[in-house]
Amino acid sequence: MYRRRLAEGLPIGSGLVEGTCKNVVGKRLKLNSARWRVRRAEHMAALRCLHYSKLWEPYWAAKPTAQAA
Repeated sequence: MYRRRLAEGLPIGSGLVEGTCKNVVGKRLKLNSARWRVRRAEHMAALRCLHYSKLWEPYWAAKPTAQAA
C-alpha cells in the first residue's frame, strides 16, 4: 500500500491529517469565550469535516427528511 501511494505521489504520513484537524477543528474550538461539551464538539467536528471535504451537499442529500419518516 505504501509503495503504491508513494508511486502516485500521495502522502503516507499522518502529518497532513493532523495539520488539517488543527486548522479545521482546533480553530473553531478555541474561539474566544467558546465552551464545548465533548459530544457537541464531536458533532461540530464532523460537520466541519463534511464542509471542508466538499461532502456537505451529498451528505444532506442522502439523509432521509423528516417528512419521509
